[in-house]
Amino acid sequence: MSDASEELDVLIDDYLDGRMDLDQRVQFEERMSRDPQLRHKVLSATQSVNMVQQALGWVTPSEDFDSKVSNKITSISQSGFNFKPAGAKAPDKELTAKDVDAKLLADPDAARENKRLLIIGVVAVVIFAIAAAAVMVSIGKKTDAPPPAPTAPAK
Repeated sequence: MSDASEELDVLIDDYLDGRMDLDQRVQFEERMSRDPQLRHKVLSATQSVNMVQQALGWVTPSEDFDSKVSNKITSISQSGFNFKPAGAKAPDKELTAKDVDAKLLADPDAARENKRLLIIGVVAVVIFAIAAAAVMVSIGKKTDAPPPAPTAPAK
């Protein structure tokens, strides 16, 4: 991107954010009225800013979001013996596979992935051991071979 293009982008940004003083703003607006390409860039940037602001409005939490989340966490942690805050006394009864929260005990996908990775690791170790043994055997054969016979010097 050229310096002139970057400067123009900064000017457009300053214009849209209201960071220009009155004289700069008037000059920029006059330039826009004479330059349809600049006017189009400013319009495009304005639409982009509006879309971003609109999107942020959709995901911006309400004023009471924090208190609602805190209240929900409190109600969940006080609703059953399995949801106690950190440091709370452990329940007398252990969590079992028949419990509704049994999925917290084991994840079948994770267990399957763990088994797969273990098999890959074992196979890799076996292949490495075979390769290391082959290298050691080939080195041993080279050292057991008699040295080459001396040859007569060429005349």
